[in-house]
Amino acid sequence: MAYLGGELRVTAPVLEGDTLTVEVEVADKRETKKPDRGIVTYRHRVLNQRGEMVLEARVQRMIRRAGR
Repeated sequence: MAYLGGELRVTAPVLEGDTLTVEVEVADKRETKKPDRGIVTYRHRVLNQRGEMVLEARVQRMIRRAGR
């Protein structure tokens, strides 16, 4: 429904030929005053082929709640 903001941190360079893996985790969720929506915080991690983190991000989104 809406992008509420986030933080992005690049922790290492990415070079041509690198293989990247992305992990996304639901770090937090909470209800809002309106019963048809909630706020979800996601944690993103991007790893290179050596398992080194090259980027991490925290993103908050307002989403529609199921069953509403």
